[in-house]
Amino acid sequence: MLNTCRVPLTDRKVKEKRAMKQHKAMIVALIVIYIT
Repeated sequence: MLNTCRVPLTDRKVKEKRAMKQHKAMIVALIVIYIT
């Protein structure tokens, strides 16, 4: 029971981290586009 509960939580955290990285990358790309 514990394992089945833990896996989705960690998977969700990993997905959130990936989404944050993608969001930051988009912001950086936009800044670079505006500067150039």
